[in-house]
Amino acid sequence: MDAHYTDASLRIRTEGPVTAARSVADAVGEALADALERSVRTGAIAAPDGAADIVVEKPKDPSHGDVATNLALRLARHAGRPPLEIAEALREHLVLGEIIESAEVAGPGFINMRVHPAWLAAQLAPVIGAGERWGDVDLANGRSVQVEFVSANPTGPVTLGATRGAAVGDALANVLDAAGYRVEKEYYVNDAGSRMQTFFESCAWYYRTMCGIDAPPPDELYPAAERAAELLLAEHGDALRDLPIDQLGEHGVVAQLAEIRRDLEQLGVHFDSWFHEQSLFDSGAVEDMLRRLRDAGCVVERDGAVWFAATAVGLDKDEVLVRSNGMPTYFTSDLAYHLDKLEKRAFDRAVDVVGADHQGHLPRMFGALRVLGIAPSRLDIVITQLITVGGAKMKKAAGHYVTLREILDQVGADAIRFFLISRGTGSTIDFDLDLAVKAGNENPVFYVQMAHARCAGVFRQAQADGVPTGSPDLSFLGTDESPLIRLLLDLPEVVRSVAQDLEPHRLTFYAQEVAAAWHRYYHDHRIVDATAPALSTARLHLAAAVRVTLARTLRLMGLSAPERM
Repeated sequence: MDAHYTDASLRIRTEGPVTAARSVADAVGEALADALERSVRTGAIAAPDGAADIVVEKPKDPSHGDVATNLALRLARHAGRPPLEIAEALREHLVLGEIIESAEVAGPGFINMRVHPAWLAAQLAPVIGAGERWGDVDLANGRSVQVEFVSANPTGPVTLGATRGAAVGDALANVLDAAGYRVEKEYYVNDAGSRMQTFFESCAWYYRTMCGIDAPPPDELYPAAERAAELLLAEHGDALRDLPIDQLGEHGVVAQLAEIRRDLEQLGVHFDSWFHEQSLFDSGAVEDMLRRLRDAGCVVERDGAVWFAATAVGLDKDEVLVRSNGMPTYFTSDLAYHLDKLEKRAFDRAVDVVGADHQGHLPRMFGALRVLGIAPSRLDIVITQLITVGGAKMKKAAGHYVTLREILDQVGADAIRFFLISRGTGSTIDFDLDLAVKAGNENPVFYVQMAHARCAGVFRQAQADGVPTGSPDLSFLGTDESPLIRLLLDLPEVVRSVAQDLEPHRLTFYAQEVAAAWHRYYHDHRIVDATAPALSTARLHLAAAVRVTLARTLRLMGLSAPERM
């Protein structure tokens, strides 16, 4: 096939067959494996004990080379020879010229290598040819994964805290898809339990007060329910004022869920399914789960309540399943929910993105799932820490929160998503509203998107100047371009690491690194020069690969890739 990148009438094309792009680490690793095989075959090195662990890394000091390996030090542990001797033997058996331009032994036995610029330039065509699938890796072999995230109670609008789960969960779903999983995204609607009765009473009181009915507030007021009452008044006027509390509250849940869906969709988050907690009780799934725990001998009764005997399976303390008032706990329905998705619906794997308030019961949940026959390895929990705005903590039930809608209106979806995945999930975030709205390089979202827009701009300039964009002469690309190309080839490894470790903040770091490298190159080199068409065509080939890489990284994060800024 031909590699191509199209933008309206613009096309950059490389004639001939295109193979998949290879990362520098993979290509150099294969060359080292060949060198080791030749060294063993000629007797220069004794055969290693088992498979050799070949690690290729970037040196901390770029002057030492593009990549380095400590393979000789690893082999020396079993060979009984100095690492320097083994390193020299490996270097002598390395094939130089196509991939590795030069290699030298350094320190106690490291091999520092430089990658051939011509090989790097040849990798641009497969990057361009991969287009929207550039960066894909196959970790899953077609297995299914359900990613459940946000799942905020339908008792108020989506808060900025819950929005962090939305940004993290959606980015992870995108990356897992790129890693070869069949992904389904789900919102778990927490619409059962005593908190819903509190919401119903509060929603009814707020709504009736708005309709002019004077009545004392309920004993326990849920301030977030005021928003649902406002939605009901806007849609129905006072037509619902005489409904029973529970019916009025149900209308409030429907209205609030509709707003939650609208706000999340404006953020660019779309769910494949919305699963209602209440359905677990209606279907008998909760009772069935409790029966199975009893049959396994892991249920005890004391103080009028029903407990999961977590201490019987080696955990620190037992967990209440059913309170003394007969009400099941959240823990109980959560167990039934995980049985539903991992057993009944038979997802191969599940990933839950939850807030820090869920952390306490997780060990006991994993213990109960083991009792129920679910391997803990099938479930991953990503815990997102708190968000502050100007240092102020938010609590939805108390009415102290900033909503997604408020932030959307101020800064837009792209800035929200980038900022909320820009740090590891285990770190708190203080959302900087002032920085998020700035149109300057200090704003990382602007900085990355401007890099993509600059890539698009050079093609518009090429069209205006009549500079050809096809069949580049790659010999024009040399050591000036090599660092940027090496960086582009890192995307599959970034995708792999995010999919394995479930840490999407690495995408933001990578995007900023690529953007910075492109901005520097753009500043130091004239991309389009009508007086040098061959050089321009080669540099446009590089720009196309940068553009593909930035666009894919932005879209993995759930951000747009603008053509103009």
